[in-house]
Amino acid sequence: MPSWWGGARRSSPSWIERRPVTVDADHEAGGLALAMPLVALAGWVDALGVVQWHGLYASFMSGNSTALGAAPTVGDWHAAWDAGRAVLVFVAGAVAGELIGPAARAWRGPAILAAEAACLWLAVAAEHAGWGLPAVAGATGLAMGLQTAAVHKVGGTGIALTYVTGTLVSLGRGIAAALRGTAPWRRALPFAGCWLSLVAGAAAGGLVARTAPGGALGIAAGIATAAAVLTSAGVAGRRRALAS
Repeated sequence: MPSWWGGARRSSPSWIERRPVTVDADHEAGGLALAMPLVALAGWVDALGVVQWHGLYASFMSGNSTALGAAPTVGDWHAAWDAGRAVLVFVAGAVAGELIGPAARAWRGPAILAAEAACLWLAVAAEHAGWGLPAVAGATGLAMGLQTAAVHKVGGTGIALTYVTGTLVSLGRGIAAALRGTAPWRRALPFAGCWLSLVAGAAAGGLVARTAPGGALGIAAGIATAAAVLTSAGVAGRRRALAS
């Protein structure tokens, strides 16, 4: 019974106390190892929005939402339509990811990443077929929406895979807690790592988009495919270990 109910606090059995520590540690290591490359992938894809798509983003929905509201004030209804469509497609991808994940159970990560990779390969096909920016950006935005469901938390703290505003807030809070002495500095490191991953991914994606415009999306699709394969191998290995 909780102490604030007035009852005596009873100690939990040792197996109850030990189990969360092990699970959290494993979840933090595995989640961070997956989150950082995916955040870099989001930066890579959004660099295409800056370099090739006239400011239309596949994962940065704050930017698209701002364009949706501001573009009509200068009479740019085409930009508003593009931004609104990007937001709708992204949300559809997020919904799909949250439906796929629970249905896939233990294979949540691999299933979501496989769907993301399929959407990115569709975007590659649309680009090479000349279907136009709406098709290319739409398939890419759907992929980024799906990605949001791949990892929800790292070490018990929520983590975003397609934007870093909340990540920077968490980084600031982690630094403040470390300065107060209420938390170790290492608690802030995952957030710094995710921010740096997005910046590095954006720099690399922007460079490739400028020097080899036709290959940037293909590389993004390849990264998502590799992530799906590696997470599948990880899940299969854990299941074999549990069965033995």
